[in-house]
Amino acid sequence: MSQINVEPSRARAPQRFDARPREAAIPVLPVRCTQRAKVFYARLGFRPAAEGEGTDYLVLRAGAVELHFFRWPDLEPARSSALAHISVRDADALWRVWSRLGVPAEGFPRLTAPVDTPWGVRRFALVDPDGNGLSWEAARGPGG
Repeated sequence: MSQINVEPSRARAPQRFDARPREAAIPVLPVRCTQRAKVFYARLGFRPAAEGEGTDYLVLRAGAVELHFFRWPDLEPARSSALAHISVRDADALWRVWSRLGVPAEGFPRLTAPVDTPWGVRRFALVDPDGNGLSWEAARGPGG
């Protein structure tokens, strides 16, 4: 899985990513407006990798993490069931950086605090303005 390497020393989106070439699954997520999605994800360090004709499709990339978006104007964020799990090197460090960007803890968008799971993963969720749930996860070490 793709790994994001974050330097949490500044309260801004990460600028360095660990881009390891390997097989990958790339989520394709619905958004009401690709331009609004581009602006929202830019705050998190994502940059456009490709844009389709007009405003119907968008590809964003941050290091080895790539997200695709398609336009669904009638999307209701509260009814969205879109979800992606993304493996990162350090979920806590990434959360600390993103938590300083002013994303609220409730509503759309929202950023939840990191938690430990029974299956050995430390994770937090970022739900974007369109209701897409992105779970940013890091494996805990032994005894963690």
